[in-house]
Amino acid sequence: KATAAGTLDQLYDQIANDLKDPSLGEAQRKTMELRLADAGRTLAQEGEKEVQAALQSSALPSGLVSLKAYAAQQERLDKIKRWDPATYQRVSSTVSDGEQKTRDAIAEKQAALEKLGDEQAEQKLALYDEIGALYGAGTPEKKDNDAKRAALLTQLQEQANKAIESEDYSGAQKALNALVKAGGQDSAVEGKLVEVDVKLFEQRFYDALAKEKPDDAYQALVTLSDAQNFDQLKPRLQESGDVMAQYFVTLGADATTAKRFDRAFLYFSQARDIRARLGLANPDLLPQEKPFVDEMHRRYEKAKGKELYGL
Repeated sequence: KATAAGTLDQLYDQIANDLKDPSLGEAQRKTMELRLADAGRTLAQEGEKEVQAALQSSALPSGLVSLKAYAAQQERLDKIKRWDPATYQRVSSTVSDGEQKTRDAIAEKQAALEKLGDEQAEQKLALYDEIGALYGAGTPEKKDNDAKRAALLTQLQEQANKAIESEDYSGAQKALNALVKAGGQDSAVEGKLVEVDVKLFEQRFYDALAKEKPDDAYQALVTLSDAQNFDQLKPRLQESGDVMAQYFVTLGADATTAKRFDRAFLYFSQARDIRARLGLANPDLLPQEKPFVDEMHRRYEKAKGKELYGL
């Protein structure tokens, strides 16, 4: 009846108290001791299930459980120990093993953290997050870990600002990307990252053109247009987009003059694709494209006249 009513722990305490009565006869005492042991085993087994359920619900994606979650089971363990020492030995052993695995994981991640340099900020932030989760929210260790993480975020902000000032857009992009991936970034950080992404792309684009590598410049835009934040970047590139496209139009015109019609077709096509990717309108026909089109039309008519339909 006590089990069904959820009052078995109260009955256990009542029996334990009654056993203190010195007037109990030997037979009565043995009966009550058996009842106490039976109630204790039942309570301990239920307690074991509660411990297991609590730890399972607290499991992290890695399968480990935070030290805080283990510590939260101490009250249940104390009761299980009183109710049934045998069950306590089994449960406490399982809890101790799991707790040690968590401590080992923390030590391993802290060792890995100490080996990382300043340039590996993203990996550092990820490890801080993992270590903090293994300690558990609200613990002194997590608070200390969070303070170190916050200091690193401040350092990254300063690095990004200095890199932007010195036009080191690659370094600024790396620092800002680490801040964004760390979460909790504000709109100012995202805005800076957009500006830096644009500046870095323009830098790479024009450097490739300066080195007479137009294909590399074009591929830089193709790669950029696949970026997740390209819709944010595109409006800021439209102003320079005409200049970029015009460069390829000029290359196409030069190739036409040199009778390198395959390259001319490629450059004119790339110029149009650049404008399309940046949301700029393409005219029906540019003056620079007309000599190429006229030449292709002349060759078409000549091939048709000779019935060279494949050509």
